[in-house]
Amino acid sequence: MKTLIRIILEQLLIFSLLLIAPVLYIVVPIIALAVTSDGDLLGGLAFVYLLFGPFVASFWMVITRMYSRHQRLTADGSPYHSSFKGMFIACGWMIAGLLLSAVFEFLFVWVFHFPKTGDTIGWILWFTAAPFTAFSPVFLGWILRDPWRNWLKNREWDNNMKIMAKLEGSVEKVA
Repeated sequence: MKTLIRIILEQLLIFSLLLIAPVLYIVVPIIALAVTSDGDLLGGLAFVYLLFGPFVASFWMVITRMYSRHQRLTADGSPYHSSFKGMFIACGWMIAGLLLSAVFEFLFVWVFHFPKTGDTIGWILWFTAAPFTAFSPVFLGWILRDPWRNWLKNREWDNNMKIMAKLEGSVEKVA
């Protein structure tokens, strides 16, 4: 139970740190909406956000995945030693974050399009959803981290052992 609470608190801390960049992606357009009356700047701002989103997502992808790798490799108390393998894994995660973010942003623009100039509500909704599209690889990597998987795997193992014990007990009664 203590490990579950520790995992949940750790995940909440990481999630709050990961939300800093998407919050900036939300706050800046709202300020731009407040400054401009007709929203002329928002098309250019949307283009800049879509342009830089994959790069920012790839940076955060490397940070989060390498933090997870460091925790996994030092879980038994051994020190972490840098290696070429770790460097190539980090580069792989960076490229995956860049490409996945670009694909998700393309799909987002293809499905939802850009709002028309002067459509304030449309721009607010668009800029509210855009950060979650840009950072979706980071969130997927965070959700699929090892502590959750290990906790679920251990729970499945416990459940399987309970089922096996019940089956063994019923087989002994029949024999």
